[in-house]
Amino acid sequence: MTQVSYENLIEGKEYIIYRHGHDKFNIFWKGTFRGEYERYFDNGPNLVFDNCVQKHNSGLSIGYLMNIDNWKNRADFHKTDIFHDIEKVKENGKKSIKNMEKRALDMILKRLVNEHFEWI
Repeated sequence: MTQVSYENLIEGKEYIIYRHGHDKFNIFWKGTFRGEYERYFDNGPNLVFDNCVQKHNSGLSIGYLMNIDNWKNRADFHKTDIFHDIEKVKENGKKSIKNMEKRALDMILKRLVNEHFEWI
């Protein structure tokens, strides 16, 4: 999957977020980026996402989220977390499926004509 830098996040767009240190549970988040805020006293999270859903080994969950003002299911993330654009992930998936189908068809045609087959 192609990663997106926190500097290139677009407000209102959905992303898949992976947090470092959760390898044991394979925890991923999906949410809509709403903006960044500055924290003065610590190096805590400063990227705001809403409509968040958490996905881990045992299924979907909506735990540990806040409902503040108009932000439903809000979660804050660090700049060091890994962000993936959902649209690019879907596009890469479609390309992969198309390539697998083409390879399978090439293998079948090769067996049928008993020689190397190439599309012209």
